[in-house]
Amino acid sequence: LEDLKVSLQSASPLQGSWQNRELPCYVLTAKGSGPARSKSEKPAYRKDNLSDSVFMQGHSMQAITAICNSANQPSPGKAIIVNETGIDYPIDLAIPFKALSDPDVLTEALIPYQLRLTPAKRQLAVFVLTENPYYHQKK
Repeated sequence: LEDLKVSLQSASPLQGSWQNRELPCYVLTAKGSGPARSKSEKPAYRKDNLSDSVFMQGHSMQAITAICNSANQPSPGKAIIVNETGIDYPIDLAIPFKALSDPDVLTEALIPYQLRLTPAKRQLAVFVLTENPYYHQKK
């Protein structure tokens, strides 16, 4: 097993590892009792081109956060959304499509659902690529 590890380490000029780093993000929290529980039997996602809105029915907060983060495509300089609502039941949301990639629009769109989006910093697990000190270039 150790030989395999050494072989893999020397095969690439880069190595990756999970690290905890303090990063800027948006924290999603619930105000008061939070949004109402969904009456949908199964999750549904629909974009209405006429109203330019997105309808998410019966989704967990984890799924809604993932949808927003996927649309936002976090990258250097773009903060991700961290779910700290504590909500463990499915909810329904209808928000402008633009809210998926614009935190200011999303902040306003969440107010009727008793949800708040706040800029913050959190320790987050990120995958970091660094130079591999064990890499041996073949000549």
